Amino acid sequence: MTTVKKPKDFEFDYSSFKLDLIRMSPEKFMNLPAFFRNRDVESRISKMVKRLKNGPLPTHLIVAVGKSTKDIYDSHGVLKYKKGQYFRLDGHTRTDAWKVKPELIPNVDLIVLVYEIDTYEYSMKVYNDIDSSESAETSNEKVTGLLREREYMAKSLRIKQGKFKTAVNNAARYLKADDGSCLCDKKYNYRFDVKLDFFWKELTNIDKIGFDNIERYSGNVLTSLLLIAKKYGSTSRQFKTLVENYTEGTTTINNSSSVDGVHYVYNNLYPQHKDVWTQTGFSNSFGIISKILYCFDMFMKNEPISKRSNFPKDKVLKQLYINFIK
Repeated sequence: MTTVKKPKDFEFDYSSFKLDLIRMSPEKFMNLPAFFRNRDVESRISKMVKRLKNGPLPTHLIVAVGKSTKDIYDSHGVLKYKKGQYFRLDGHTRTDAWKVKPELIPNVDLIVLVYEIDTYEYSMKVYNDIDSSESAETSNEKVTGLLREREYMAKSLRIKQGKFKTAVNNAARYLKADDGSCLCDKKYNYRFDVKLDFFWKELTNIDKIGFDNIERYSGNVLTSLLLIAKKYGSTSRQFKTLVENYTEGTTTINNSSSVDGVHYVYNNLYPQHKDVWTQTGFSNSFGIISKILYCFDMFMKNEPISKRSNFPKDKVLKQLYINFIK
């Protein structure tokens, strides 16, 4: 690599980076493991097939791989790559498209930029920079990368598509990590993957129960379910009944004086807040989550909601949300 001389006070030093340019057959490249955080979006494959069918371009031949200079472990101590191992940093969608349509595989070697990588954190920085500049990965797609990293095969379409980030963020909004810091406090630099770890058991158990068929679904409902699951246990029979009843619109109590919490959310709160039910801005979500959470909490405690008594005031409900898990 040629080093360009800069003034002594030049702030950015690129001279320590180790990278190389090599040629590699498409077949060998395709057999390399994908980057562990790579997103999983099937719709991109068909789009890429169409692009490749439009005719070969030189850009189709340029890819990037990482080469680990030492064993690389993630923050949980899981070995991701052994020393000397190569792995794909981009070209994932092209690889999937070539596997679907082998006739589109280039008949010449690929031009491969090899990055030498020595830590998990550095691999994420390089991957994110390549991806953000070349593929415009969306927020949902980044979340699916977290699922792939955990080798989790989701059952519910909403989880598969990564449509749960806001729900997890709102569920973690008032919670504290093991060190006592707030999960949403930027000064502690808590990332979404930390919040996801905190709610991983609850989210995956909700996914296994299944909630794709919930007619009156919203991210605010999922936020409430995550908090309820964290407090009461996501494998309890009562929690499973809650999810199933809300999915099916089933009522267990509805008499002259009271209804159950699921009934109240489904038949009272939803019609009252239908216009903003699926809005994700927290100014709208705060009050709705508080009300849903109260109703679901009453259901878990087997306590009906009175038709005659006034529903708790917003201030009380919001405080319930804030202090729900301590």
